[in-house]
Amino acid sequence: MRLSFPLIICFLSLLASCQQNKKSVSNGVFFNHSFLEGQISLLDSLQPSINKTVLFNDSSEAISQKKVEWSKELAIFQEATLDKPILATAFETSTKDSAGLQITTHTRKPDGLGTIVWAKETVDANQTPVQFEAVLVDSNTLYISKKHLKAIFTNNKLKSYEQVVDHHIPVGEDAFYKVDGDINW
Repeated sequence: MRLSFPLIICFLSLLASCQQNKKSVSNGVFFNHSFLEGQISLLDSLQPSINKTVLFNDSSEAISQKKVEWSKELAIFQEATLDKPILATAFETSTKDSAGLQITTHTRKPDGLGTIVWAKETVDANQTPVQFEAVLVDSNTLYISKKHLKAIFTNNKLKSYEQVVDHHIPVGEDAFYKVDGDINW
């Protein structure tokens, strides 16, 4: 059977795009889908308790939970994973060393796609994750949504996180919430 030239070109293009995705994940990006899923699996299997403070508009509540659905609790962080194929060329990346830590900042290019405005990954000298932080903005004619996410890691495990979400609706009521979670390993 003879393969057509267009089919071969399509296959080679697909193969090249797969290679490019592998490269972008290994170039200093630790906060990717696999890493987050690994953290959620670890939390699900060990079921540590959590103390969190939830602020919604003007009311605040302190909550202690022994049983947590971690995939729901951390779902908002899925929006900030950096390994989506569509984002492969969306960021300018810079790295600096500071006090034994390597800080990599990914800043969306002016013509870059996605809602991530910037993301910052911090690892120690052994390339172990220390912190992840990101700002996401999504808007259209009906609303503007700004999210500030932060995750702190100790011994390669999520130790604490912060989610700040501010929704502005021009013809309705604005909404603000903040969640600070401390995981009790």
